[in-house]
Amino acid sequence: MTIDSLLEFLGSNAPLLVAMVALLISLKATHFARKAYELNLRTKADADRLRLFEKKRELLNEVDKQHATLATLSFLTAHAILLFKECPKLHELLPDEFDRLKSNLKTIEHLEQRYESERQAIEALQTDADIASLDDQLATVRRLSIHLDKDIVHERSLLDQLRHLVATAPAA
Repeated sequence: MTIDSLLEFLGSNAPLLVAMVALLISLKATHFARKAYELNLRTKADADRLRLFEKKRELLNEVDKQHATLATLSFLTAHAILLFKECPKLHELLPDEFDRLKSNLKTIEHLEQRYESERQAIEALQTDADIASLDDQLATVRRLSIHLDKDIVHERSLLDQLRHLVATAPAA
């Protein structure tokens, strides 16, 4: 094959050769695009998994904080009940308060009993869990925590009032 025949071949088949080069470039670009897509999928999966673990951690922290708050509320309520038992005069001064305190203590104990199962359920969440439902669960736990904090303030105030009444009540 001579140079002239090679040039003639290239000249007559130039459009075909350009199309082949374009096809090769297109195939290579498609290959890179597919690799980038697969990398994006893995990155998104990793980011979703990280967000899930962050939500789990946040939810576990809030449940633990709530458990500590329940312990404080339980202590305050039990202390108030003890004051009623030590000073029967309080039953006359605040007739329904003792029953309210006992009812509250039972409710607090019920909430404390749920702690371990709730914590285990959160820890058992898999990577395919719905992050939106975790947000809803976190909001629910936080709403209860806010109410418990408010109850602590109320019970602390009541306990101070009871202490004052016991201190100023005449001896029986």
